[in-house]
Amino acid sequence: MIFFLLGCRSFVPSTDDQASAQDPNAPKLTFITVSVEGDLGSSSEPLPFSAEPISRNITVQTLDQNAEPLAFDGDLKLNVRNGRLASDMDPWISVTNGQWDSESANEPIYFQAAFGPSRIWVSDEGDKDSTSERKATYASGVSETMHFAFPTIAEFNRIEDTETNHLVGEFTEVRVSDRDVAVTVVGTNGFWITDLNDGVGNYASMYIYTFSKPSGVRPGYRITKLNGGNQEYLGTTQLSFPDHEQEEDNLFVEVPDMDEQTLCDPQKMEGYESAMVRVTNAQIPASFTPGSEEFIDYLEYGQWPAKLGDCSFHVDSNALSFAFDPVAYAGESFDAKGMITQIWSKWIIVLVDDDGISIDGNDFPTRPNHTGPQRPQPRHRE
Repeated sequence: MIFFLLGCRSFVPSTDDQASAQDPNAPKLTFITVSVEGDLGSSSEPLPFSAEPISRNITVQTLDQNAEPLAFDGDLKLNVRNGRLASDMDPWISVTNGQWDSESANEPIYFQAAFGPSRIWVSDEGDKDSTSERKATYASGVSETMHFAFPTIAEFNRIEDTETNHLVGEFTEVRVSDRDVAVTVVGTNGFWITDLNDGVGNYASMYIYTFSKPSGVRPGYRITKLNGGNQEYLGTTQLSFPDHEQEEDNLFVEVPDMDEQTLCDPQKMEGYESAMVRVTNAQIPASFTPGSEEFIDYLEYGQWPAKLGDCSFHVDSNALSFAFDPVAYAGESFDAKGMITQIWSKWIIVLVDDDGISIDGNDFPTRPNHTGPQRPQPRHRE
């Protein structure tokens, strides 16, 4: 015979547990009704997407298992989907006698970045005070649907923080059907797009990560449908697992010249992220030599240093089909055309084809590669 020695501790059931044990039919919090006041928009005439906080008043009523009003006292938690509560909005409300009215409490609900069909959620997740003995019932309720427009690329990209966006972490549908959203470059793992309605340099470009070479997409094509997982990869906005549709077109995308002031201004550079740009009369530093710290980074990641005036940036020539050795041209001037990306505030021009660079005004000449591998293997995506 085997005996198990169990530690002993006292257990005192909560009041709710006691009531349920005594009377399983006793009223208990089961449902929550939520009503929202103000303009709800409609699917045909949605409210504009807003990255800035907007407000609505709501009324809340708690109900029992028979859908009858319940005199509940305690805290309930707020949420908004699709969208989020404003950063300074307290997500908890204190309900007395089963009711709460944000207008009477002078506590409107502030939220932002709502898109598509959106609702305000109220749920019982226990009390705000974590030491409270009240157990959560996880009853919940949602408001009527509020209809918001889907954001353009620029609307969710335009933010002071250069390493995030307004919808990071969301599965995002992008407003493209009524706009001229053009494919600019197709790479080995995805493609870049620019919304011509806002224009290059106005936060209107983005990288679409497809994991392998995308099919059916060509430069100049128009994107007519786009959604996917919104993420910041090393500080660069991209959509992954995308669902996209396109049609043949010949949309022209401007390639602007970058100046020293723009390259040295992180906020301006954020506006150009994932756009194709051109630099002229830039220079590979003479100090870029074998054994230098930047040379080691080049061998590791395929990125080499460059300067335009007093402004420093980097160039990634790993995608070029020919053997280009930037060390062989240290100290010389070059022109380059490529896509703007960043890795934690380090701005990089990614060259994407054989016409991406010229040395001292001449097309890239054939020169043996004496100092490094022909194609350093990067550890980051395009």
